Amino acid sequence: MTKFNHTIEEYRNMSNDVWQIFKKYFPADVDNDTFPDDVSAVGKKYYDNPRTYEFVIKLLRVYTQELNEIKELQKQRG
Repeated sequence: MTKFNHTIEEYRNMSNDVWQIFKKYFPADVDNDTFPDDVSAVGKKYYDNPRTYEFVIKLLRVYTQELNEIKELQKQRG
């Protein structure tokens, strides 16, 4: 089993990388075409450590789901 002994700073850095993507794509008028590239870049950054990668993917799922819900609400409001 892979050890998962990250420091608070490492968790902060992983979370911040995902947060930056969320923040970038939050505005209603932002171009979403580069979203897959940004997500891929973060995934590649952490891919070498399976447990770290798993954590980052979990964060990406949560933030992406929230973005999708926000974008849908923004569309409905016109």
